[in-house]
Amino acid sequence: MPSNGPSPILTVAVDVYGLEDVVERCLRSLADPDGPLPTGDVEVLVVDDGSRDRSAEIAEAFAALRPGIRVIRKENGGQGSALALAIREARGAYFTVVDGDDEAVPDSLRRAAGRLRWLSDAGGPPDVMISDRAYLDEGTGRIRIQRFGDSLPANRNFGWEDVRHLRPLQRFSLNSLVFRRDLLAEACPDLPERTHFTDVLYTSVPLLRTRILHYLPEPLSLYHKGRHGQATSMASTIEHVEDHVRITRLLGAASDALPPGTPPAAARYVRGFFVLMLAASLGLLAMSRRPDRDRQRHGLVRWLKRNHPRLHREAAFRPLVLGARIPGPAGGFLIGIAYRVKLALHLLD
Repeated sequence: MPSNGPSPILTVAVDVYGLEDVVERCLRSLADPDGPLPTGDVEVLVVDDGSRDRSAEIAEAFAALRPGIRVIRKENGGQGSALALAIREARGAYFTVVDGDDEAVPDSLRRAAGRLRWLSDAGGPPDVMISDRAYLDEGTGRIRIQRFGDSLPANRNFGWEDVRHLRPLQRFSLNSLVFRRDLLAEACPDLPERTHFTDVLYTSVPLLRTRILHYLPEPLSLYHKGRHGQATSMASTIEHVEDHVRITRLLGAASDALPPGTPPAAARYVRGFFVLMLAASLGLLAMSRRPDRDRQRHGLVRWLKRNHPRLHREAAFRPLVLGARIPGPAGGFLIGIAYRVKLALHLLD
């Protein structure tokens, strides 16, 4: 959408596919009269990924009445292709994502945009802004917030050397990161198409290129968990286990081929994320009904040992990786139990 004013400091990308029942809720949260749009610092870029329902029409009708919202339609290619297109089309100096079935927190997003504008004007623009994570359980109505205040200095720029210990399951997510757009374009020029779990690459690989971080101790969006048919449900995740394994391999390759000057703490964080993804892939394969699941589990570990020996040494004695070497149904059963325990701890942490 053409504008005669200054370029926005922040682009909020909303990826949409088959969300006609909830996409307007998301857009209303972004166009709240007291929210970010009146500042002129935020543009909302809706990318409809070939929806077969009325999602695109609803978004276009909404955008026609709200300045600052653009809608782009594309053929279906998955979340990775939608994010890659949004990064190319964005006008903001910074970029973040709100899924079309989630909600923005307008006051927080407005403060984030103002903070980024002030830091940029003052000559201290961060590479990434990190925010807290908020989850709404649609089954219970309970909101849980994962805060990073015990690990990150708040409300100031800092480096990776200032990051205190992050717990193994304390991970940044799609809705807790605001990246410099030019850094994203360099780190993620292409994301795999028609592949689930591409958000794992988006939320980890660009961090290897970050030097200046900034922590805003509040959530920018509210993640709706437990919606019927949600792509992150356990059944859907097991169904797409091959995609999970593919993303695990890509993350492993990125973790072992670091950009020059990668801060050691950033490398440790991404390698730790890889170990979690490896454990999850092994657990999902164990819980699947694939006839070749044992072969796939052993093959994944052999691939790691052959191609990335340093990562293999780091992961080799983790319980789930050890369990992958137990032959037959017993190994699969034990890994399945361990994975469910790990998942439960993640949801409760």
